[in-house]
Amino acid sequence: MSPILDEADDWLDIVSTDDMRRVTDALYRVHKLSELVSEYPAVLDSIMLESQTVACAEACSLLLYDEDSNELYFAVALGDSEEQNDALKQVRLQLDQGIAGECATNRMTINVPDAAADPRIHTGADDATGFETRTLLAVPLLDNDRLIGVLEVVNKFDYGSFTEFDERIMEMFASLAASVITQARLIDEKLESERLAAIGEAVAGLAHYSKNILTT
Repeated sequence: MSPILDEADDWLDIVSTDDMRRVTDALYRVHKLSELVSEYPAVLDSIMLESQTVACAEACSLLLYDEDSNELYFAVALGDSEEQNDALKQVRLQLDQGIAGECATNRMTINVPDAAADPRIHTGADDATGFETRTLLAVPLLDNDRLIGVLEVVNKFDYGSFTEFDERIMEMFASLAASVITQARLIDEKLESERLAAIGEAVAGLAHYSKNILTT
């Protein structure tokens, strides 16, 4: 477990040139995607796909925080099959459940090298999808210290553990995802306000028109 954006930069010493180039290219593509925030469902899918690729993970998921129910729910899931992804989206977690719940509650990155030996793993998601979690890396999504959700990458392709390098990169992707989600929600709220205002004007206009007819 490590604090987000720790000041230590020792992890950079073990990064290969190829890995750094691969991550830099991915971050550049994601930054360009963030310009299309009004299409944020597609943007989030792309961010998650880049996260999965960069971390060399079998699966990746984005859990958003529902303030009303105080739960986490799977908004985006990228795994082996559409059936598994759809099943995962039906799962909701309390903040005291699983690695994602602990990650969200403590707002700390959690790296699990052996899921089978970790009692914090919530098996409900695996039971619902038939997916086997071996290794897991969870990073909180925060915007100005406000909890947005949790980003998870699951199962390193080479059957190894996620590295400190993976942790730092996923923290960068989580920061981008949190920013995109916040901007998209503000846009949605603005559009909804404009829609309601337009409806109000239309109703007022109809009422005035009806009044004129009745008066005549």
